[in-house]
Amino acid sequence: MKIKQSASQWKLLEMLHIGEEPTETDSGAPLQWLKFSGTQPDAQGPIVIVAGFTGPARNESRILQLLQKALSNGVISTVSDLYLCPIVNPSSQSKAAHLNTQGNDVFNDFPTNKDKSASDIGQSFEVTQLLHWINKVQPKAVLSFQADKCYINHFGASEDIINKLGSLSELPTLNLGEAPKLSEEEERERSKLLDDEVVTHNYDKNLGQWCLENDIIWINFSIDAAKKDFEEIREDWRLNTGPALKWLLEGPRFNPPVEEPFFITPTVVPTVELPPELMNL
Repeated sequence: MKIKQSASQWKLLEMLHIGEEPTETDSGAPLQWLKFSGTQPDAQGPIVIVAGFTGPARNESRILQLLQKALSNGVISTVSDLYLCPIVNPSSQSKAAHLNTQGNDVFNDFPTNKDKSASDIGQSFEVTQLLHWINKVQPKAVLSFQADKCYINHFGASEDIINKLGSLSELPTLNLGEAPKLSEEEERERSKLLDDEVVTHNYDKNLGQWCLENDIIWINFSIDAAKKDFEEIREDWRLNTGPALKWLLEGPRFNPPVEEPFFITPTVVPTVELPPELMNL
């Protein structure tokens, strides 16, 4: 039985237009930050969920739309407070491009220690906004969604959690820094899907590497970029991604209850009463 959630559980925290004027065509949809209140926010801490890094395939944003609907309808009852940014890179969505208006690959533009030239100054505006909210919220985990080859990338989550998510979503799981093995034909098709741009995984500067350096659990769901039809995405949600997120959010998975240590109660031997004549020996 699903429970209808209160509309007051949703709160709009911020809405920004990317561009000089809100009416510019390159501005696209606004960059929004939303909060959805959990049932036990102190059980493990908040979770940040982000999507919409690229424009050519909007599947990751569609997954977040379905998640928002499931939360609103009570299909998913989250334990933690959730902070969502459905479209991190709205200018790419309007242009159907992989890069933002400054020509930056937002997902791979984070200031990390592995990138020797990185600094807080000069990062993409979208990255600056994302890090502002992550630093403000101090999340237990960051969940991200990308459109690419199907897999789960991760850092910091337990093996049990990753195995469960892989089983429910029917996706292979890869550690941070591992890339899916693609044939030459798949690589060509992937580049074509990403607006014919040459796109490479820069693990030195991506969101996962930043989470690693800041000791934040990171799980990235890579959604099939080849699926263009919304019905296909909804079917994938119903059978795979939805059940995986439902399981993940409906319990304190990242902070399981500590089991009490098991002690064997010793047998108490009653005091032996000595005869009076032996008391002073």
